[in-house]
Amino acid sequence: MARCAPKCIYDDLEASSCQPDLWTYNAMLSVYGCCGKATEPERLFKELGSKGFLPDAVTYNSPLYAFAREGNVGRQGQHDLAFHLYKDMKSGGRNPDAITYNVLIDSLGKAGKITEATDLM
Repeated sequence: MARCAPKCIYDDLEASSCQPDLWTYNAMLSVYGCCGKATEPERLFKELGSKGFLPDAVTYNSPLYAFAREGNVGRQGQHDLAFHLYKDMKSGGRNPDAITYNVLIDSLGKAGKITEATDLM
């Protein structure tokens, strides 16, 4: 199975003794989000926390976007994970931004949860 290009670049970065920072993780998360790959952002999100990085709004928004783009928001596990990230974001003192709310509202709409989407606004 071929590796995804962002993963190859990330592996090369680590092999060259350069250590990823939060910007690196955010860029990787964004690429995976745009590709609709929800499992990689979830893995990277956990990894950056284990390396001591504090996620910001961009860090949270990328996995949320990946879940919506992949179309898995109707699957209970992905929908629950998206809202877990949202709650984690708020409880960690990070403020959701317009992108956060747009992605969550879109996700709720795709899942047919119109009342919940309205409540979020």
